[in-house]
Amino acid sequence: MESKTLYIGLAVVAIGLLVVGIAIFTSGDDLLERPEVMSDQEQATNESDVIDETLREDHDDGATPVTPSVNWDEWDEVLRKYEKSDLPFNRDESDDTVIYWHQREIDGAIVEFDYINYQFDKDTKELKKKIIHWRDDLPEHLPPIITKEEAESIVGGEVQFSKLYIISPKSHVVQIKPTPENPCWVVRSIDKNGNIIITIIDAVEGKMLGYGVPPPFTGFSLSGPMNTTNCSGVWTDHYQNAESWFNTMGYPTDAVVYPNEVKVKSHIQSHETAMFYELAHGGSDYFENDCIGAITANEIGSWIEDYPKMPFTFVGSCGGMCEIDTGTFSYEFRKGSIESTVGIKADMLRNMW
Repeated sequence: MESKTLYIGLAVVAIGLLVVGIAIFTSGDDLLERPEVMSDQEQATNESDVIDETLREDHDDGATPVTPSVNWDEWDEVLRKYEKSDLPFNRDESDDTVIYWHQREIDGAIVEFDYINYQFDKDTKELKKKIIHWRDDLPEHLPPIITKEEAESIVGGEVQFSKLYIISPKSHVVQIKPTPENPCWVVRSIDKNGNIIITIIDAVEGKMLGYGVPPPFTGFSLSGPMNTTNCSGVWTDHYQNAESWFNTMGYPTDAVVYPNEVKVKSHIQSHETAMFYELAHGGSDYFENDCIGAITANEIGSWIEDYPKMPFTFVGSCGGMCEIDTGTFSYEFRKGSIESTVGIKADMLRNMW
């Protein structure tokens, strides 16, 4: 792959709501969220041979499990004070916020970029923010459409999954102009050379409209030691959670405990790694990747100089994005850009050790 391009919208929402306690610095939008995936066990077997199982087993006893800390029945009552519809809402929590969100669908077709999001103060139960993206030019119901199987029969190669979408005019994945008005089957397949192909099928007329922009290929998730003095402990739930969701979105992920400098550098100097997650002691300009040293933001800047900026970076070290200027992880991973790149920081680390 000549360059790394990541289109993040719904993908970032997934991570932001399921990897607890994060704050978005800047982001784009995306259509392709992988809806059909293998089980976690199958993913681990097929895609994670690179994991250092010995280190994982030796240090898992130091991990801190993540458990819900709110009474969801009570919070559902809070939501009902503001949301009078019977729409289904997903829910999650961060350190100081309870989050509800609804993804719009019409007769099973996902409406790209259309959603409702509520954010409540966890202590006071006051509404902090309500976000609505909702197109008013769409029908209440879909016209007759071809089946998923009929759409897949049009596509060559090995089909991985298919999903029905109503494409947004602002879509980055489907850049066909004019924007299709009919619902479309978005089919992801692998050709004989191993390339990811995204095919767009008009679900009403049953014809191929063109191709979408496939996501990049891989992710990287690491945990440094919880106790650097004794070289022990791993944030297992967190780095494995990132691994699981990166895999779910279609990015086979290298998940490693205490990676050495060579391992980290190999993912920075890469045209394939596009999702980078680190959880370790440190700050905005260094993190302790293993028990013998640390990796600095200046090193990242040097390593990435001749490579594309990192499309997605989660900086989990303490205060990891409190500073975002030159010489910080935020700046160096983004190479100073705010286009087609995103930096995310942890917002609840005081509860993690």
